[in-house]
Amino acid sequence: MKKKLLFIFIFLEFFFYNPIKATEHFLNGDLIKYPTISNANSCTFYFSVILTNLEQEVSQIPLVAPFHFEGYYPSKDKKTLILKMSKEELPFGNTILKFSLLNSSSSKFYSFNVTCSCNKFNLANYKIIPLSSGYTANSLMLVFKFINFPENTNLLIKSNISGLVISNYLGNNNYYVEINKIQSITPVNTSILFDNSESLSFMVDIPLQIDTYTEIQSLEYYPNNNITSKNNFLNFGNLKLKTNSSNLLITRDGDPSPFKVGGNNIDEILYLIPFLGSSPTTFSFKIQNGASFIEKSITFDMGYQENKMVVVNFGSYQNNGEYNSLEGVEIKNISTIDSIFMMAPPKTFENLFSFPFGFIGGNSNQSFFSLPLLSHPSYIVNVFSVRIGSISLTSFNNFGSTDVAPPLLLAYEISISSYDTILFKLKVSDDQSGIKSIQSHTNFFMLGESLVSGNSLNATLEFRSPFSQFLSSIILCDNALNCNTYSFDSYYFLQSPNIISYITPPNQLFSIPKEFDISDCILDISFKHNDLTVTDKSITNVMYLDMVNFPTDRDFIIGLLPNPSNSFLKPPINIATYNNVTKKFECEFIVPANINTGPLQYYLTFNSFLVYSFSFPNRFQLNIKESLYVDFIGPIATKVSKYQNGGSGGSNVFGWKFSFENDINGFKEGYILVRSSIDMSIRNITGVLSSGTIFNGTYNFSVNVSITCISQTYSIFYAKFIDTQGQQTEYKMEIANTNGIMASPFYRLLNDESFRDIYLVCNPSLLSSSGTTVNPSLLEFIISQTELEVFSINRKVTFSYNAHHPDGLLGSIHPTIYLSSYDQEFISGIQSTTMTPLNSTVMKYITTIEVPIGFGYPGGFIVNCFGFISNAGTHSGFTSNLLKKSGFQYKINSVINIMNAILTGNSGLSSNGGKLIIYGRFLSSITTVTVQYNNNKEIIYTPIQLSDTQFLLDHISATDYYITITAKTTSGTSSSSLIVYPKLFKNTTLVKPSTPTPTPTPTSTPTIKCKNTCGESNKQGYCSVTQGVCICYSPWIGVDCQSQIVTVPPPKINETNPSTEITTPSTSEIKYSSIVSIVSLREIDYNDNVVNNYTFDKWVFKSISDTQNKKIYSYFSNITMNNQVVSNITSTLEWNSQASIVQFAGQDISLNPSSIKYTILISKYKFLNQLNTLQLIMSASIQAQNNPQTQNDECTSKSFGNSSSSPNQDEIDSNYMQLQVNDHSFYGRFIKRCLLDSRIVPISNSKLDENQTEQKDNKISSFIGINIPWFSSEAIIDPDFSVLLSHSDNPCNGINQDSGLTKSQLIGIIVGSKR
Repeated sequence: MKKKLLFIFIFLEFFFYNPIKATEHFLNGDLIKYPTISNANSCTFYFSVILTNLEQEVSQIPLVAPFHFEGYYPSKDKKTLILKMSKEELPFGNTILKFSLLNSSSSKFYSFNVTCSCNKFNLANYKIIPLSSGYTANSLMLVFKFINFPENTNLLIKSNISGLVISNYLGNNNYYVEINKIQSITPVNTSILFDNSESLSFMVDIPLQIDTYTEIQSLEYYPNNNITSKNNFLNFGNLKLKTNSSNLLITRDGDPSPFKVGGNNIDEILYLIPFLGSSPTTFSFKIQNGASFIEKSITFDMGYQENKMVVVNFGSYQNNGEYNSLEGVEIKNISTIDSIFMMAPPKTFENLFSFPFGFIGGNSNQSFFSLPLLSHPSYIVNVFSVRIGSISLTSFNNFGSTDVAPPLLLAYEISISSYDTILFKLKVSDDQSGIKSIQSHTNFFMLGESLVSGNSLNATLEFRSPFSQFLSSIILCDNALNCNTYSFDSYYFLQSPNIISYITPPNQLFSIPKEFDISDCILDISFKHNDLTVTDKSITNVMYLDMVNFPTDRDFIIGLLPNPSNSFLKPPINIATYNNVTKKFECEFIVPANINTGPLQYYLTFNSFLVYSFSFPNRFQLNIKESLYVDFIGPIATKVSKYQNGGSGGSNVFGWKFSFENDINGFKEGYILVRSSIDMSIRNITGVLSSGTIFNGTYNFSVNVSITCISQTYSIFYAKFIDTQGQQTEYKMEIANTNGIMASPFYRLLNDESFRDIYLVCNPSLLSSSGTTVNPSLLEFIISQTELEVFSINRKVTFSYNAHHPDGLLGSIHPTIYLSSYDQEFISGIQSTTMTPLNSTVMKYITTIEVPIGFGYPGGFIVNCFGFISNAGTHSGFTSNLLKKSGFQYKINSVINIMNAILTGNSGLSSNGGKLIIYGRFLSSITTVTVQYNNNKEIIYTPIQLSDTQFLLDHISATDYYITITAKTTSGTSSSSLIVYPKLFKNTTLVKPSTPTPTPTPTSTPTIKCKNTCGESNKQGYCSVTQGVCICYSPWIGVDCQSQIVTVPPPKINETNPSTEITTPSTSEIKYSSIVSIVSLREIDYNDNVVNNYTFDKWVFKSISDTQNKKIYSYFSNITMNNQVVSNITSTLEWNSQASIVQFAGQDISLNPSSIKYTILISKYKFLNQLNTLQLIMSASIQAQNNPQTQNDECTSKSFGNSSSSPNQDEIDSNYMQLQVNDHSFYGRFIKRCLLDSRIVPISNSKLDENQTEQKDNKISSFIGINIPWFSSEAIIDPDFSVLLSHSDNPCNGINQDSGLTKSQLIGIIVGSKR
């Protein structure tokens, strides 16, 4: 509640026995109050008395009943005193408080009175004027003005259609109330309740279309039978309605409310109804049908399978001098480890971790857990606690510090950082154990996170904290956990021990002027585009607001609510800023595709004031004119199947195929987390489109496990899928997400929860005799530094370590380094790890971590490494204590000699340019800022609103590409650089495949014919009627299954560049040669414009292996621009004499005898824009070299289309290219996936324009572009090529129809990659 500052000078009472004339006082706080809620009969008071010019020292102030002393604080010279008082539930009327000041002799030398008045509401003085009403999120919103009513008073409201609710204040006597769980559709009689059963009422017509009809077409619920679930009773109902209204009211008694998820904006609506609760339970909901409701009920009877994890030993804390540690925790029968919670004071909330954090050995049958706590010389750890799942371990209490004095606030300053953030700047001192933390509401800032100058004893701190109406104080704590609370809107002795300072409350900065009234001061709202068509199209728009009496230097939030019911899409934050040219506030935003027709609801947020668009007149509305259908839910899986390869090809490949059907918006991206039951490993698996389209497609989620393994179950325990409009579906196995219900992408699969599990059977004979009982051991652990400048630009630390296990370690999961400081903060930072097997039992790891600014200051930090997992199902981890016992370095000391200007982040930037806030540390000495644009143009800016942690740049130029920010300080030193990606405000269209004309009542499943017979009569292959391509039986291969492998000698090595030429053995006078090579790399924007083009001038050749059956050699080249290296490319060529199967991106790839495989890796590249792609251009050609007499008989042809990458696989997952000269053809196959930053990502392949091909009578060539999406660290791609020898009578007429067994033969050249 907002407080007023009153300076009240009252008459001084003088006493004849001690006439002190110099003493005086004033008050801070409201002394005339109303109840904080309308129906209350009492008031709450909080005020301070400041006494000055005291000529005697105050030794005692008798307590004045019924008030409570918050405390009194004398100045150092004892001549000034601050007295703080509070009282809750003071009844109506006046209460006189009589204060007396006593000296050291207990004699009264000064007294004064304070009168507190709690006023009763006088209903005759007030008037209610209804302003507007509307629906949002299944709730009725009423807006009204309460004339002459006291400000900031909450209203208790009751209506004839619902229960009791509390109002929200909009400023200037404007209120809104949200009524949910509506019981009837009638005019709304709303009553404001007061004390003694008094009330004021007003009537509002319910804003619903009454002339509607509704018919339930179908109601399905999942699961639809009695099962034992791990999903904690989160169930869903699918409701399909026939209606003539697109905005029906559907409500229920409990939470959460139904979600509108689809429909056609004509006569059909789809709802999803989540049900959460204990079992058995009956849920009821109501559906509007005209002016009444249709009521339906669903009963679920489900059991819940509880976790049977048992903690055998809860452990104990041991003091090891330098640190304490939790030791001896033993856990058995771990079926799931959802989360590990840890709490250390002064924080009052738990930090969240997951496996392998803290686990030092064992498997799910029996594991051991340990954590070290770095000790501070004067530290008190009070109730340090750890919880695994729902089981709490032993808490740690340690007392005995000699430091009992809390930190002192020496200076205080606040300003507005951004539209919803406060910038605090404090000076703080603590002369013993040192400053530890600052708390602002629920936000904690450790010393290292906020220090901008000084040290731990005398520090200047600067930090940003989100604004909240509940922000009432800041709390300073030292390392001995002594804390000092400084309340806002209060007086304290700060810099000078004798001078009073006022602590300005943040809500003063964010207050709305009294002259600004939402009903009078918003003069006009208009849009750049209106009456929109959004079928399969999202539209960029601009809102213009003409307002008066509102500060032009204040930004505010505008949000869209496209779904009239509850939504799974969190509205994006759109910021309105003032344009000095147009003299209006302007806000860019994007209208999503496929939403309701009619007015698109939006809201304006002026800090705590929220105004919905239904409060505005019709001319202020944004209208959706056309949308053929509605999609308000993320991807939902409709079918699932599982697959395993049985260990063929040297590894176990298995996974899930999820089908997503009739997805209007289309699948954008998604991943699952898979946990194994014995070794407890967790894998993050990205979905890859394997067939169909993003609108109706199947996605593979593949796991690759070594052939040396342990039999165990692999289970999906988490999933998140996102559609093209940003809507998410989320699944969590153990605990339902009750804090904001998310639709589960698997709700239609809940009738059989076994879909989550795949049991992998391994050959136990491949394991060593002791492997399942031995944990991985650590052979080496080397840290690159013993001390670190934690406030410098370069804060990277490298860890090099080797681990051993008789059966080897998992090659797909690496350990995690955790750093821990005096603050009991465990962080893993931004880290990257490379793994290299040294032999079958030893794995080498190199991990690089960028330590957060200031982490571990002072005192340094200790190192822990958890998550070594063997192929035999055992795991291990090493705390700093274990590292120390093994003789390894375990601690890094922090130093503070350097404080460089560091750029760390930025506010949002529009692609149309404008303002940009840059965040960082030690920025106050910056004089100039350089912004580099994509065309290498540089503009130098002068920063404004400069502080130690942020500055503002104005007039950033419009750009669709990233910009690079650097700064220079007064000393001439450069800051770190920062890359800023703008948010693109561009219209986007969902391109959907054309829909074939439907045939009346089909009698059979439609089939797709192949262009040839695929050699079916000779059992060489068959035609896939669902894909329209030939699926060949080994050893047949090719587009028409008419080719076979022929052995050829190794190709001649080219030491200049990674091109390969193979000469085909031939007994005729004609010789054929085929060449494949890497040509260039180019960056292409979303409009298919080439923005960067790179050629490879020089390659560094290296021979890796040269044997009779295998040859491996590599090429390396820098990718340069303007003589600067922007990336590099490595191409590794491998020739094998024997056939083999390799696994790439979760997929088996067949390599034929005499094949050549290219492994192409592109390292970190700075895209100009995250929507851009890299296109790797490869050339392929085939040429006939013959005598002049036969030259005129030669011919050429070419084709490009879809194919399958693996034998006997009925699945389209690649493209093919075929170049033909006479009876020889060059065949290329391009896999539609790649590895980006170790994630499996779908890609596309393009046959480039005709002007990039060469075609003669005896030679044909073509260029293929492999389109690589944005990545951050590395890209690995996987095309492959082959050469066919055909003996057809009409070779240049393309692929022939089957006419019996041909004599086609294949020479394999596989251009690809393998991890």
